[in-house]
Amino acid sequence: MEFWVLTILALENKLEAAAESCTRQAEEASLALGGDTFSAFEKVIEINDKKRRIVNMKVLCDTIASSLESCETELLKDYVRRSAGEIAADTGASRSKVYRDIRRACGKAAKAIARLGFKEEEMARDYGEIALCARTYGRIKRLKSREKACVKPAEKCGDITSFPEQTESMAAFA
Repeated sequence: MEFWVLTILALENKLEAAAESCTRQAEEASLALGGDTFSAFEKVIEINDKKRRIVNMKVLCDTIASSLESCETELLKDYVRRSAGEIAADTGASRSKVYRDIRRACGKAAKAIARLGFKEEEMARDYGEIALCARTYGRIKRLKSREKACVKPAEKCGDITSFPEQTESMAAFA
């Protein structure tokens, strides 16, 4: 569930624009000339369902923020953009302490959204087909999995901050 928590936080600033985009798409689909009415109606329903899920993600984001202390929320938002090694270097804490704090905060966030009925399966079902969510989830999962894999056998991977593509890729979430 960690990757979904991070995905929700990464998309926080993009959700309003995505919902507005859905509104415009629904208006255009409803006003489109040509074609049959039933097809247009189905398209509008599909777009409105996508908008509902995007708005629900904003509720999930607010739920996460309210369930965590502000320093935990900031840590997770920072972790979306940077590696635990970079955070540890900036704060003077050990990398293992940063990972423990991240794991603890993700656990609290996951419990908070689970109380709303969202677990791993529901998140994948509801948000896996929305392109923005799926791309963000995939990018976070790939980068954070690679980071964690390199932390275990440190002598093979070297310093985790040596992944320039992570810093560049995650800068898009800033």
